[in-house]
Amino acid sequence: MDPVAFATARSDRKERGTVTERLGGPLGTPGWVVAWLSPKRELGRVRRPSLRAPAGRGAKSQKPQVENIKNRATLAVTSALILAAFAEPAHAQVGWYGGVTGGVSSATVRGDRALDSSSRNGVIAGVFGSYRFTGSSAITLEGNWASYGGRDVRLGGAGLTGDPVDMSLSYVEFPLLLSAFRPISDAVRIGVSFGVTTGINLSCKAQVGSDPEADCSDSDLAVEASGVTFTVPAGLGLGYELANGSVLMLDARYALGVSGAFESPLSGVKNRAWQFTGKWHFPLGR
Repeated sequence: MDPVAFATARSDRKERGTVTERLGGPLGTPGWVVAWLSPKRELGRVRRPSLRAPAGRGAKSQKPQVENIKNRATLAVTSALILAAFAEPAHAQVGWYGGVTGGVSSATVRGDRALDSSSRNGVIAGVFGSYRFTGSSAITLEGNWASYGGRDVRLGGAGLTGDPVDMSLSYVEFPLLLSAFRPISDAVRIGVSFGVTTGINLSCKAQVGSDPEADCSDSDLAVEASGVTFTVPAGLGLGYELANGSVLMLDARYALGVSGAFESPLSGVKNRAWQFTGKWHFPLGR
């Protein structure tokens, strides 16, 4: 064999070995996963953790380390399976999308002084912008008008009326969502989303007992709505992609309030709602 060719082949093999150590492990495992799972690293080389007890210590001293490795491995495998479950073919287009949304909601209030509440039906409508940064995931910012509240709310505590209260609250909301999706046929896809919503209160109406409806602060309830609230939304969506690249979607989302909807003494009362919407989103700039 020609010496130059032999030296070149040997260099190539050495370089491939170095790249494998640096970028991956067996079966194409990413290098950062291997490095993250290993508790010991030296000069870029991944060591296998030793299960042999060091001199002067019992085998029990190695147990927490082994359990830590197992927990990290379990988390890595679980994350990989979730991402793989929502993997989408590479032909999905990356880029910006816009859209409109509208639907209905079923809301209640819950908290330390809201002892019981029936659902109050309302509407939700708005627009959104989305950036698909991989073939199977996207980040979305929505701007919606949404209604919340509850019917026949039973309030408990000192200084509060014992009569049932109908509450009606409206907000401009800004949900920031992360989404993952996968196709179930050539044109149909299913997805999941979660995130955080910032809501700015527009109005608060209350009807106490048989009294006429009035602003919350002017009614017998005598309480102000919080100016800003936060909820955590999570949902499922089903979409159908049209020939022009736009998508029609049906979305079911649950919004869980994590901040009080009212000022004291009802600061522990929070919004909750199911939201069912239809969406049309379309590619921008293409």
